[in-house]
Amino acid sequence: MHKLNIAEWNLDLNQNCLHSKSANVHIEQKPLLLLLFLVANSGEVIHKERILNTIWCGRVVSEEVISVAISQLRKALKDKARSPRFIKTIPGAGYQFIFDVKQETKLQVQGYLRKLFHGQLNEIDFSEPLEEKLFLTQQPSTLMRNNKNILTTFLALQIFTIVLTVIITIEFTNKL
Repeated sequence: MHKLNIAEWNLDLNQNCLHSKSANVHIEQKPLLLLLFLVANSGEVIHKERILNTIWCGRVVSEEVISVAISQLRKALKDKARSPRFIKTIPGAGYQFIFDVKQETKLQVQGYLRKLFHGQLNEIDFSEPLEEKLFLTQQPSTLMRNNKNILTTFLALQIFTIVLTVIITIEFTNKL
């Protein structure tokens, strides 16, 4: 699968481009993956945590990256947040691809994502969360880097807590 049709849009996966009669729009890699993930799960509410775990592969990033990617997709698709045709925001939860996608198209996109994330087509039950598969298939160096980031953040918070405790103790004893 190298092309995908969504309404009047033709998505060229080789060029990361959306084409219509009146426009050609380049889409960056992460928003493109997010679009494919939403299409593969069209009709479902996809929670932000699941999006982060799947598209950003568990990297330590804020939910803001999702908002930015969704905004880029809406702009590319000429979609509106207040009256969506493609991507609906579910407040406090996540996003839902609301455009009617044929089952055949969903299966094609799911197969493409399997190939993309796993190198070759594996016998994977797509109904299971994809992010678990991604985490298990990450290279050891990626896992170590992620664990290192978590450990660094944890140690920084511990040091901050100790410093703050010392400052409060000094201030309190000076007032006595």
